[in-house]
Amino acid sequence: MTKRYCLTTALLLGATIGMGQKIVNSYPISDGIKAGSYVYSLPITTLNFKVKAAHLSFKSGPYAQFAQKYLGITDAEQSDKEYYRLLSISGETREEADSQNLYVAEVAPGTDMSFLELTNQGLIIPTAFVAQTPAQPIPSKEIKIAPPFTDLGSDPSIYKEKATFFSDVKMDTAFVKVPVQKSMLVEKSPETRASDAANFIFNLRKRRVDLISGDIDNVFNNGEALKVALNEINRLEKEYLSLFIGKTYVDSLSYTFDYTPKNGSSKSSAILFRFSESKGVVADNDLSGKPVMVEVTPLNAIQQLPSNVNDKGKEAVIMARYPEVCSVKVIDGKETLFSSKAAVSQAGKVVRMPILFPQTGKK
Repeated sequence: MTKRYCLTTALLLGATIGMGQKIVNSYPISDGIKAGSYVYSLPITTLNFKVKAAHLSFKSGPYAQFAQKYLGITDAEQSDKEYYRLLSISGETREEADSQNLYVAEVAPGTDMSFLELTNQGLIIPTAFVAQTPAQPIPSKEIKIAPPFTDLGSDPSIYKEKATFFSDVKMDTAFVKVPVQKSMLVEKSPETRASDAANFIFNLRKRRVDLISGDIDNVFNNGEALKVALNEINRLEKEYLSLFIGKTYVDSLSYTFDYTPKNGSSKSSAILFRFSESKGVVADNDLSGKPVMVEVTPLNAIQQLPSNVNDKGKEAVIMARYPEVCSVKVIDGKETLFSSKAAVSQAGKVVRMPILFPQTGKK
């Protein structure tokens, strides 16, 4: 969350010294505007959440139906399916002008405007200020092209087979059948190819055991070469196993959501978005997605402010809004997906902040 700073005494003293005898008083805009006054807003905090989701596409292996027969793998998925998962949620805050809380700073000619430094602290903000957010397509996608199953076995999928045919040959007075042998190309059945792939997997495993146990000597002259060989065997085994157990391809999706907590010190919550495991992030009115809630709970830390901060007095004052520290949670049912603390202006307190401090005589 955006870091907020408290106004320091040094800043106020600096403003005091520069202002001399000129004073600044501020009041709600509903009380009127005098010529030469400065109109400003109190800040309002908007929470911005970045949500990353994954679109997972499962492709069943071409030999899935033979997984148990040749490899002993049970429950191999034999149909394609698609589903979604939430990967991460991150959050940040941004301050904008609260159009419902406009104030007027009445300043005499020649008055030092150092109080505008309060904008750097986020305690007041220029009128109609809106934070610019970078344009982003909704949702932004990071698509990984899913490679097909290209390696379907270590042996050719066709083989030559000799077959005997009988051809009619005319003899002296009649036709007789003469056997003729021909070679022909025959395509292997899916089960035969599955059997070949399974045998290749077992050969890979045997080679790996031989390398690890040292039954094969003088093949690799150093440990790094052995490591490379084992990695390649593992890669091949994984690829061939996918012919039986399938592959899962992942596309990353990114979304952004804004939520502006309500004014006041009470807890506020709302549906941030709806999420379906079969559809992903869905529209707000799509009830097939379960609601993902955002909850903002003020922690009442603002109560630690000195009690005289908002007391009325004759000294120069500026109306400002101290933010409240809030607990921010994003909840999917009973599971907390995101938890943090943030300073939320509209949950804080509007105070009459003195600008002129009594002279202490200390340097």
